[in-house]
Amino acid sequence: DLFNMKTTIRSQYNMQETVINPLVDYLKENKTEILCGCTVTDADFAESENQITALHYSDNGTQKSIYLNSNDLCFITNGAVSECASLGDAVFSVDKTEDNAASISLWKNISLKRDMFGNPDAFKIYPDSKIVSFTITTDSSLLYDSIEKFTSNTDNSGVMTTFKESPWGLTLLTVPQPYFSSQTDKIYVICGYALNTDTNGKFINKTVEQSNGSEILYE
Repeated sequence: DLFNMKTTIRSQYNMQETVINPLVDYLKENKTEILCGCTVTDADFAESENQITALHYSDNGTQKSIYLNSNDLCFITNGAVSECASLGDAVFSVDKTEDNAASISLWKNISLKRDMFGNPDAFKIYPDSKIVSFTITTDSSLLYDSIEKFTSNTDNSGVMTTFKESPWGLTLLTVPQPYFSSQTDKIYVICGYALNTDTNGKFINKTVEQSNGSEILYE
């Protein structure tokens, strides 16, 4: 039920600590080699079939390749909502980046070799295809308690509250506390996002992308 989120099962902590870190620990315990700072740029295929024979990647700027055997399994999970993300804080607004998405570049390269991957240009990143996400960290439970009271959410399921009159399309998410394992009892973390990044706010006369964290909280 999207109106009360009662059927939603949420983890105690954030996804990094709940899913990613345990998965990495498990893989390391089972002698899995994990390469960081690498970007896969291209893949080679066998001439007569759709089997990948090599992966080409940049290892901190150095071009390298991995060659696969016929019994190897290759999984490419391409794309991420946070790719090419820029960061801001309570004082400074988002510092825009002009980086091109590595996932789009990889997709283009492999689509030239196999028609089955379609046309990535139909999904290219446009300037208005954005989302601004943020967290509110406070030593007061006032906002958190007010949202829970307003939404009748008392089961800590993490209800989403959308402010329908917000030009920015603001939504707040009262995640179960603590959100981080290192978080103390007197600290509260609320997650949020804005969908309309090119529209001035109702109380802040600029876009959410141009606003710092304090201005987003005021809006």
